[in-house]
Amino acid sequence: MQKIYNITYVFYLIRSDIPYNKGIVLLAYLFLLVGYSEIKSFKCIMNLICSTNLIKFYIGDSDTINRYLKFFTKLLEKYAKEVFDHLNKLEIKPELYLIPWFEKIFTQSLDYDILLHVFDLYVVNGEYILFQTAITIIKLLEEDLLNLTISEVFKLLKRLPKKYTDLEFFEKFKSYNNIYEEYVKWNKHFVLKD
Repeated sequence: MQKIYNITYVFYLIRSDIPYNKGIVLLAYLFLLVGYSEIKSFKCIMNLICSTNLIKFYIGDSDTINRYLKFFTKLLEKYAKEVFDHLNKLEIKPELYLIPWFEKIFTQSLDYDILLHVFDLYVVNGEYILFQTAITIIKLLEEDLLNLTISEVFKLLKRLPKKYTDLEFFEKFKSYNNIYEEYVKWNKHFVLKD
């Protein structure tokens, strides 16, 4: 626990512009869990957050966050129309679950084996993996989500049930590989616009 405190303390000392976020603590825990030293864990967190678009979520850049939410909403409507309609009916907007997923890079939502694999894919391939992972979770939970009340939906979206193995998860994940092309088109649009 002291090591996690040390890492997060130094992070917030250096990046005092970032409000406290549990995601930093969870990332510190994850890096320590895989065997990294405190210094290496700290460097990984700094690089991961401060040199990627994730920083926008931590500092609350509403323009960027809204762009991400709009893109995800398009994906959700395209790949899980029934869930999209059901969540709209329940008035559950993507920001209520997508922002915590992205800020914490799914550390609270996925089992350890799945999480490490997703994390590796994210570090190597970039942020479209976050969208692909989010759609995969929704599709795995689709049947359940369509039959739940609002409070049950929130509980389910917080953590993927252990009934899914990493093999099942990544078989479903692969079926959404075309999200990469959609992401590239979407991202290019905003790069040209800015």
